[in-house]
Amino acid sequence: MRVMLWLALGAGEAMAAAPAPDPAAGFAQYYRQAFADLPAPRVAQAADGRGATALVELAGRRGLGALCHGEQQRFARDGAWGGARGWRLTGTRQLAWLTRSAGCAASPSAVRMLAPMADVDLIPLLEQAAPLLARARLLLAGNSACAPMRSYPFSLSAVGTGAPAGKAELMYELHFDSDRDGVATVWVRKRGAELAACDVACAGRGPGE
Repeated sequence: MRVMLWLALGAGEAMAAAPAPDPAAGFAQYYRQAFADLPAPRVAQAADGRGATALVELAGRRGLGALCHGEQQRFARDGAWGGARGWRLTGTRQLAWLTRSAGCAASPSAVRMLAPMADVDLIPLLEQAAPLLARARLLLAGNSACAPMRSYPFSLSAVGTGAPAGKAELMYELHFDSDRDGVATVWVRKRGAELAACDVACAGRGPGE
């Protein structure tokens, strides 16, 4: 199973008077010890001496048809010590994306799964995300929080289930991020084979989202 790794960088270590322990090497050591069934990750970057975070993306696995599933593991380490000491798993994210290519190589179009969902339900949401957003722009224009964002470019970032504020009906929930620092949530109702955007909400994007 292939593994990809990114480590967050800071400026503190570069400014230190003496060389500090290499957190990238320390994380690789920790990862080999904690996940002996997986190969050591490839390290792209190191982190500062005040602490570090690491993101490991496991190789994707094929679902139904063109659907791929993946997983990200997030780790953190406090302090400036070296070696494998201090690292801990802080969370995981389930991912999904569509590809017709052989295998399930990591994709920039991968979205977070906010709730478990059957492949047969997920695939139409991913396939129709763009037209659903296009049809939802009228709803954006009629929502006071969303109106300023109605013409923003958006890309799908997460899929789940939920109910709009003040409503009890459980629907599909599509989250769209904009590079203009906005997030639009579009609730989608399914009737037979038809998907329809029926409600929206908008907010600014918080740090790290």
